[in-house]
Amino acid sequence: MGLLDTFRTSISPKKSVVSNDQRIVNRHYQLLDQINAAYREKNYERTEKYCLEDVRIFPDFAKAYPKVYPNDHVLPRIPSFEILAKIYDKQGKYHELIEICKLALRYKLEDSTKGGFEARIQKAQKKIE
Repeated sequence: MGLLDTFRTSISPKKSVVSNDQRIVNRHYQLLDQINAAYREKNYERTEKYCLEDVRIFPDFAKAYPKVYPNDHVLPRIPSFEILAKIYDKQGKYHELIEICKLALRYKLEDSTKGGFEARIQKAQKKIE
């Protein structure tokens, strides 16, 4: 190996070694940024799109997060479910609202409202009747 080869090796970009778990966690936080921006702009279509993707990756995120942050013994709050419930309520999509709340309950997530996802489901069911 000549001097030129040594130089090329020393300046060549190193490949990033990011685990799949880290990618999933990073994607969740990217989605949260996009969700917050779209929701602030009242762009509910984009907000819904990003929330649904976050909901889709949640099972993987729930597995990956403790590996990436082993000292955190509790998952962070996941607002995507709550935001979707709010959007569906505003749009009168009560069946979708109930479905997303039931999914959140299956994942044992909590809502920041007093009655939680259970109360959201009850209110939506009353509106359907």
